[in-house]
Amino acid sequence: MYPCALKYDFTSNNLAAQKKSFINGKACFFNIAEYNYSDEHIKYLKKNYDKVVKIITTKPKNESNCADLYYMFNECRCIANIFRASQSVYEVSIIDMSINDTRLLKAQKSSTAAKNCLTGKCYAGNSNREMAVRDYESLVLKNSELFACFNYIQKTKPNLSNNKCLDFDFFATNSKAKVEIFTTKKACTKTIMANVCGAKAVKDYEKYRQLAAKKLKDLNNVFNMMQ
Repeated sequence: MYPCALKYDFTSNNLAAQKKSFINGKACFFNIAEYNYSDEHIKYLKKNYDKVVKIITTKPKNESNCADLYYMFNECRCIANIFRASQSVYEVSIIDMSINDTRLLKAQKSSTAAKNCLTGKCYAGNSNREMAVRDYESLVLKNSELFACFNYIQKTKPNLSNNKCLDFDFFATNSKAKVEIFTTKKACTKTIMANVCGAKAVKDYEKYRQLAAKKLKDLNNVFNMMQ
């Protein structure tokens, strides 16, 4: 909607970069502002632009007054980053892509910035924090060898009968059974993945196994709520 905004990072987590964007992108900022603020606000900003930029890009030494203009602006900035990241997560979640696909890495970078933006007591509430963390974890999982291997097995359905530990349906479609694959059946799942996809699929297994279990539990909870 605002092409000039692509040239300036007004919502950067880096205060120096953010300040530079406001200084160099002043004309762009006002092009955007005139569609979002009243004439009175525009008049005030034009008169006090340099002062406002200094305030919102200079972190106070004492983080005790969350009503400070710096924290109020940066909470809005964080929320904007969160929703931008969520859109990126959705866009990549509906597409099959290989590990380290540039679109996936770009979304992961955006999601990481959104999550990191929320450090400190003066920033967005719990629901926004949870959204940022959930989106970040979804991308970490999607860009893992474990996720790639699990998808491969689910799609190709290889013969798994040579795995003596297998006493469950690895190809189950219901969400509760999928949760069990990464919880109560996690040891056997690790064996199967290593046999099918190699050692790389189970590198840092516990870390990605926990992320997968959490994601599937969330989906299962949503499914149960809809019934």
